[in-house]
Amino acid sequence: MNTSKDVLDAPLTETLGSINSKSHHTPMGILKLDFGVNVVLLFLFVLGGLAAIFDTGMIMIVMICAFFLGCYQLLSGLIGSIRGNREKLIYFVAAITYLAILSGVYMYANTAFGESFEVVIAITGLILIPMAFAFYYTKLCYDALKEQ
Repeated sequence: MNTSKDVLDAPLTETLGSINSKSHHTPMGILKLDFGVNVVLLFLFVLGGLAAIFDTGMIMIVMICAFFLGCYQLLSGLIGSIRGNREKLIYFVAAITYLAILSGVYMYANTAFGESFEVVIAITGLILIPMAFAFYYTKLCYDALKEQ
């Protein structure tokens, strides 16, 4: 590794014996930060969701938390997949595919069924399924942290 190109390419092409290929050369501090930020955003999302049960005005705050949580997880999943984490790559592809399918289902349901079906799609498509994705991604971050 004499050139700077070799140094930049090394994390993606070389392996170290003591490091698992799932968290391919990711420093422990980065894994802790990733897990910590994810847990805080997930906690705010869940807390806001519980508050929205009692006060419907909180729904907008829940959606804002969900937006930031989703953006963070997609960005982190993209970075993790670039660094060689296969599970984060699968998560990233599944999340992007889900967003494409959700938009198609919403457009079809809106024209075919009108506003009566919108509530069902909003609850399942914008709250329940993304929350399941968020918990799964948090588990991926926790697993990557524990493997180090």
